[in-house]
Amino acid sequence: MRRGRPLLLPDAPPLDGLADVVNFHRWLIGSVVSGVVTPEEASDLGSLTKAFVESVEAIELEKRLNAVEDKLSEMGKFARRL
Repeated sequence: MRRGRPLLLPDAPPLDGLADVVNFHRWLIGSVVSGVVTPEEASDLGSLTKAFVESVEAIELEKRLNAVEDKLSEMGKFARRL
């Protein structure tokens, strides 16, 4: 069952990466102050933003871990040749 109403925010800045989060939150706070967004809506958007950040961080961590594992694998192959 659908809850609430759609929230159309054509002026919202895009969230393409972690670097965009601060600007989005700045816009979000300004939207609450100016009455465009209610505090409850802002809270919901903040929760979505948090999930976005956690997802991006998890992807970045996985990339870094894969790079370390690849490097260790290469080092192991090199050590076996010695």
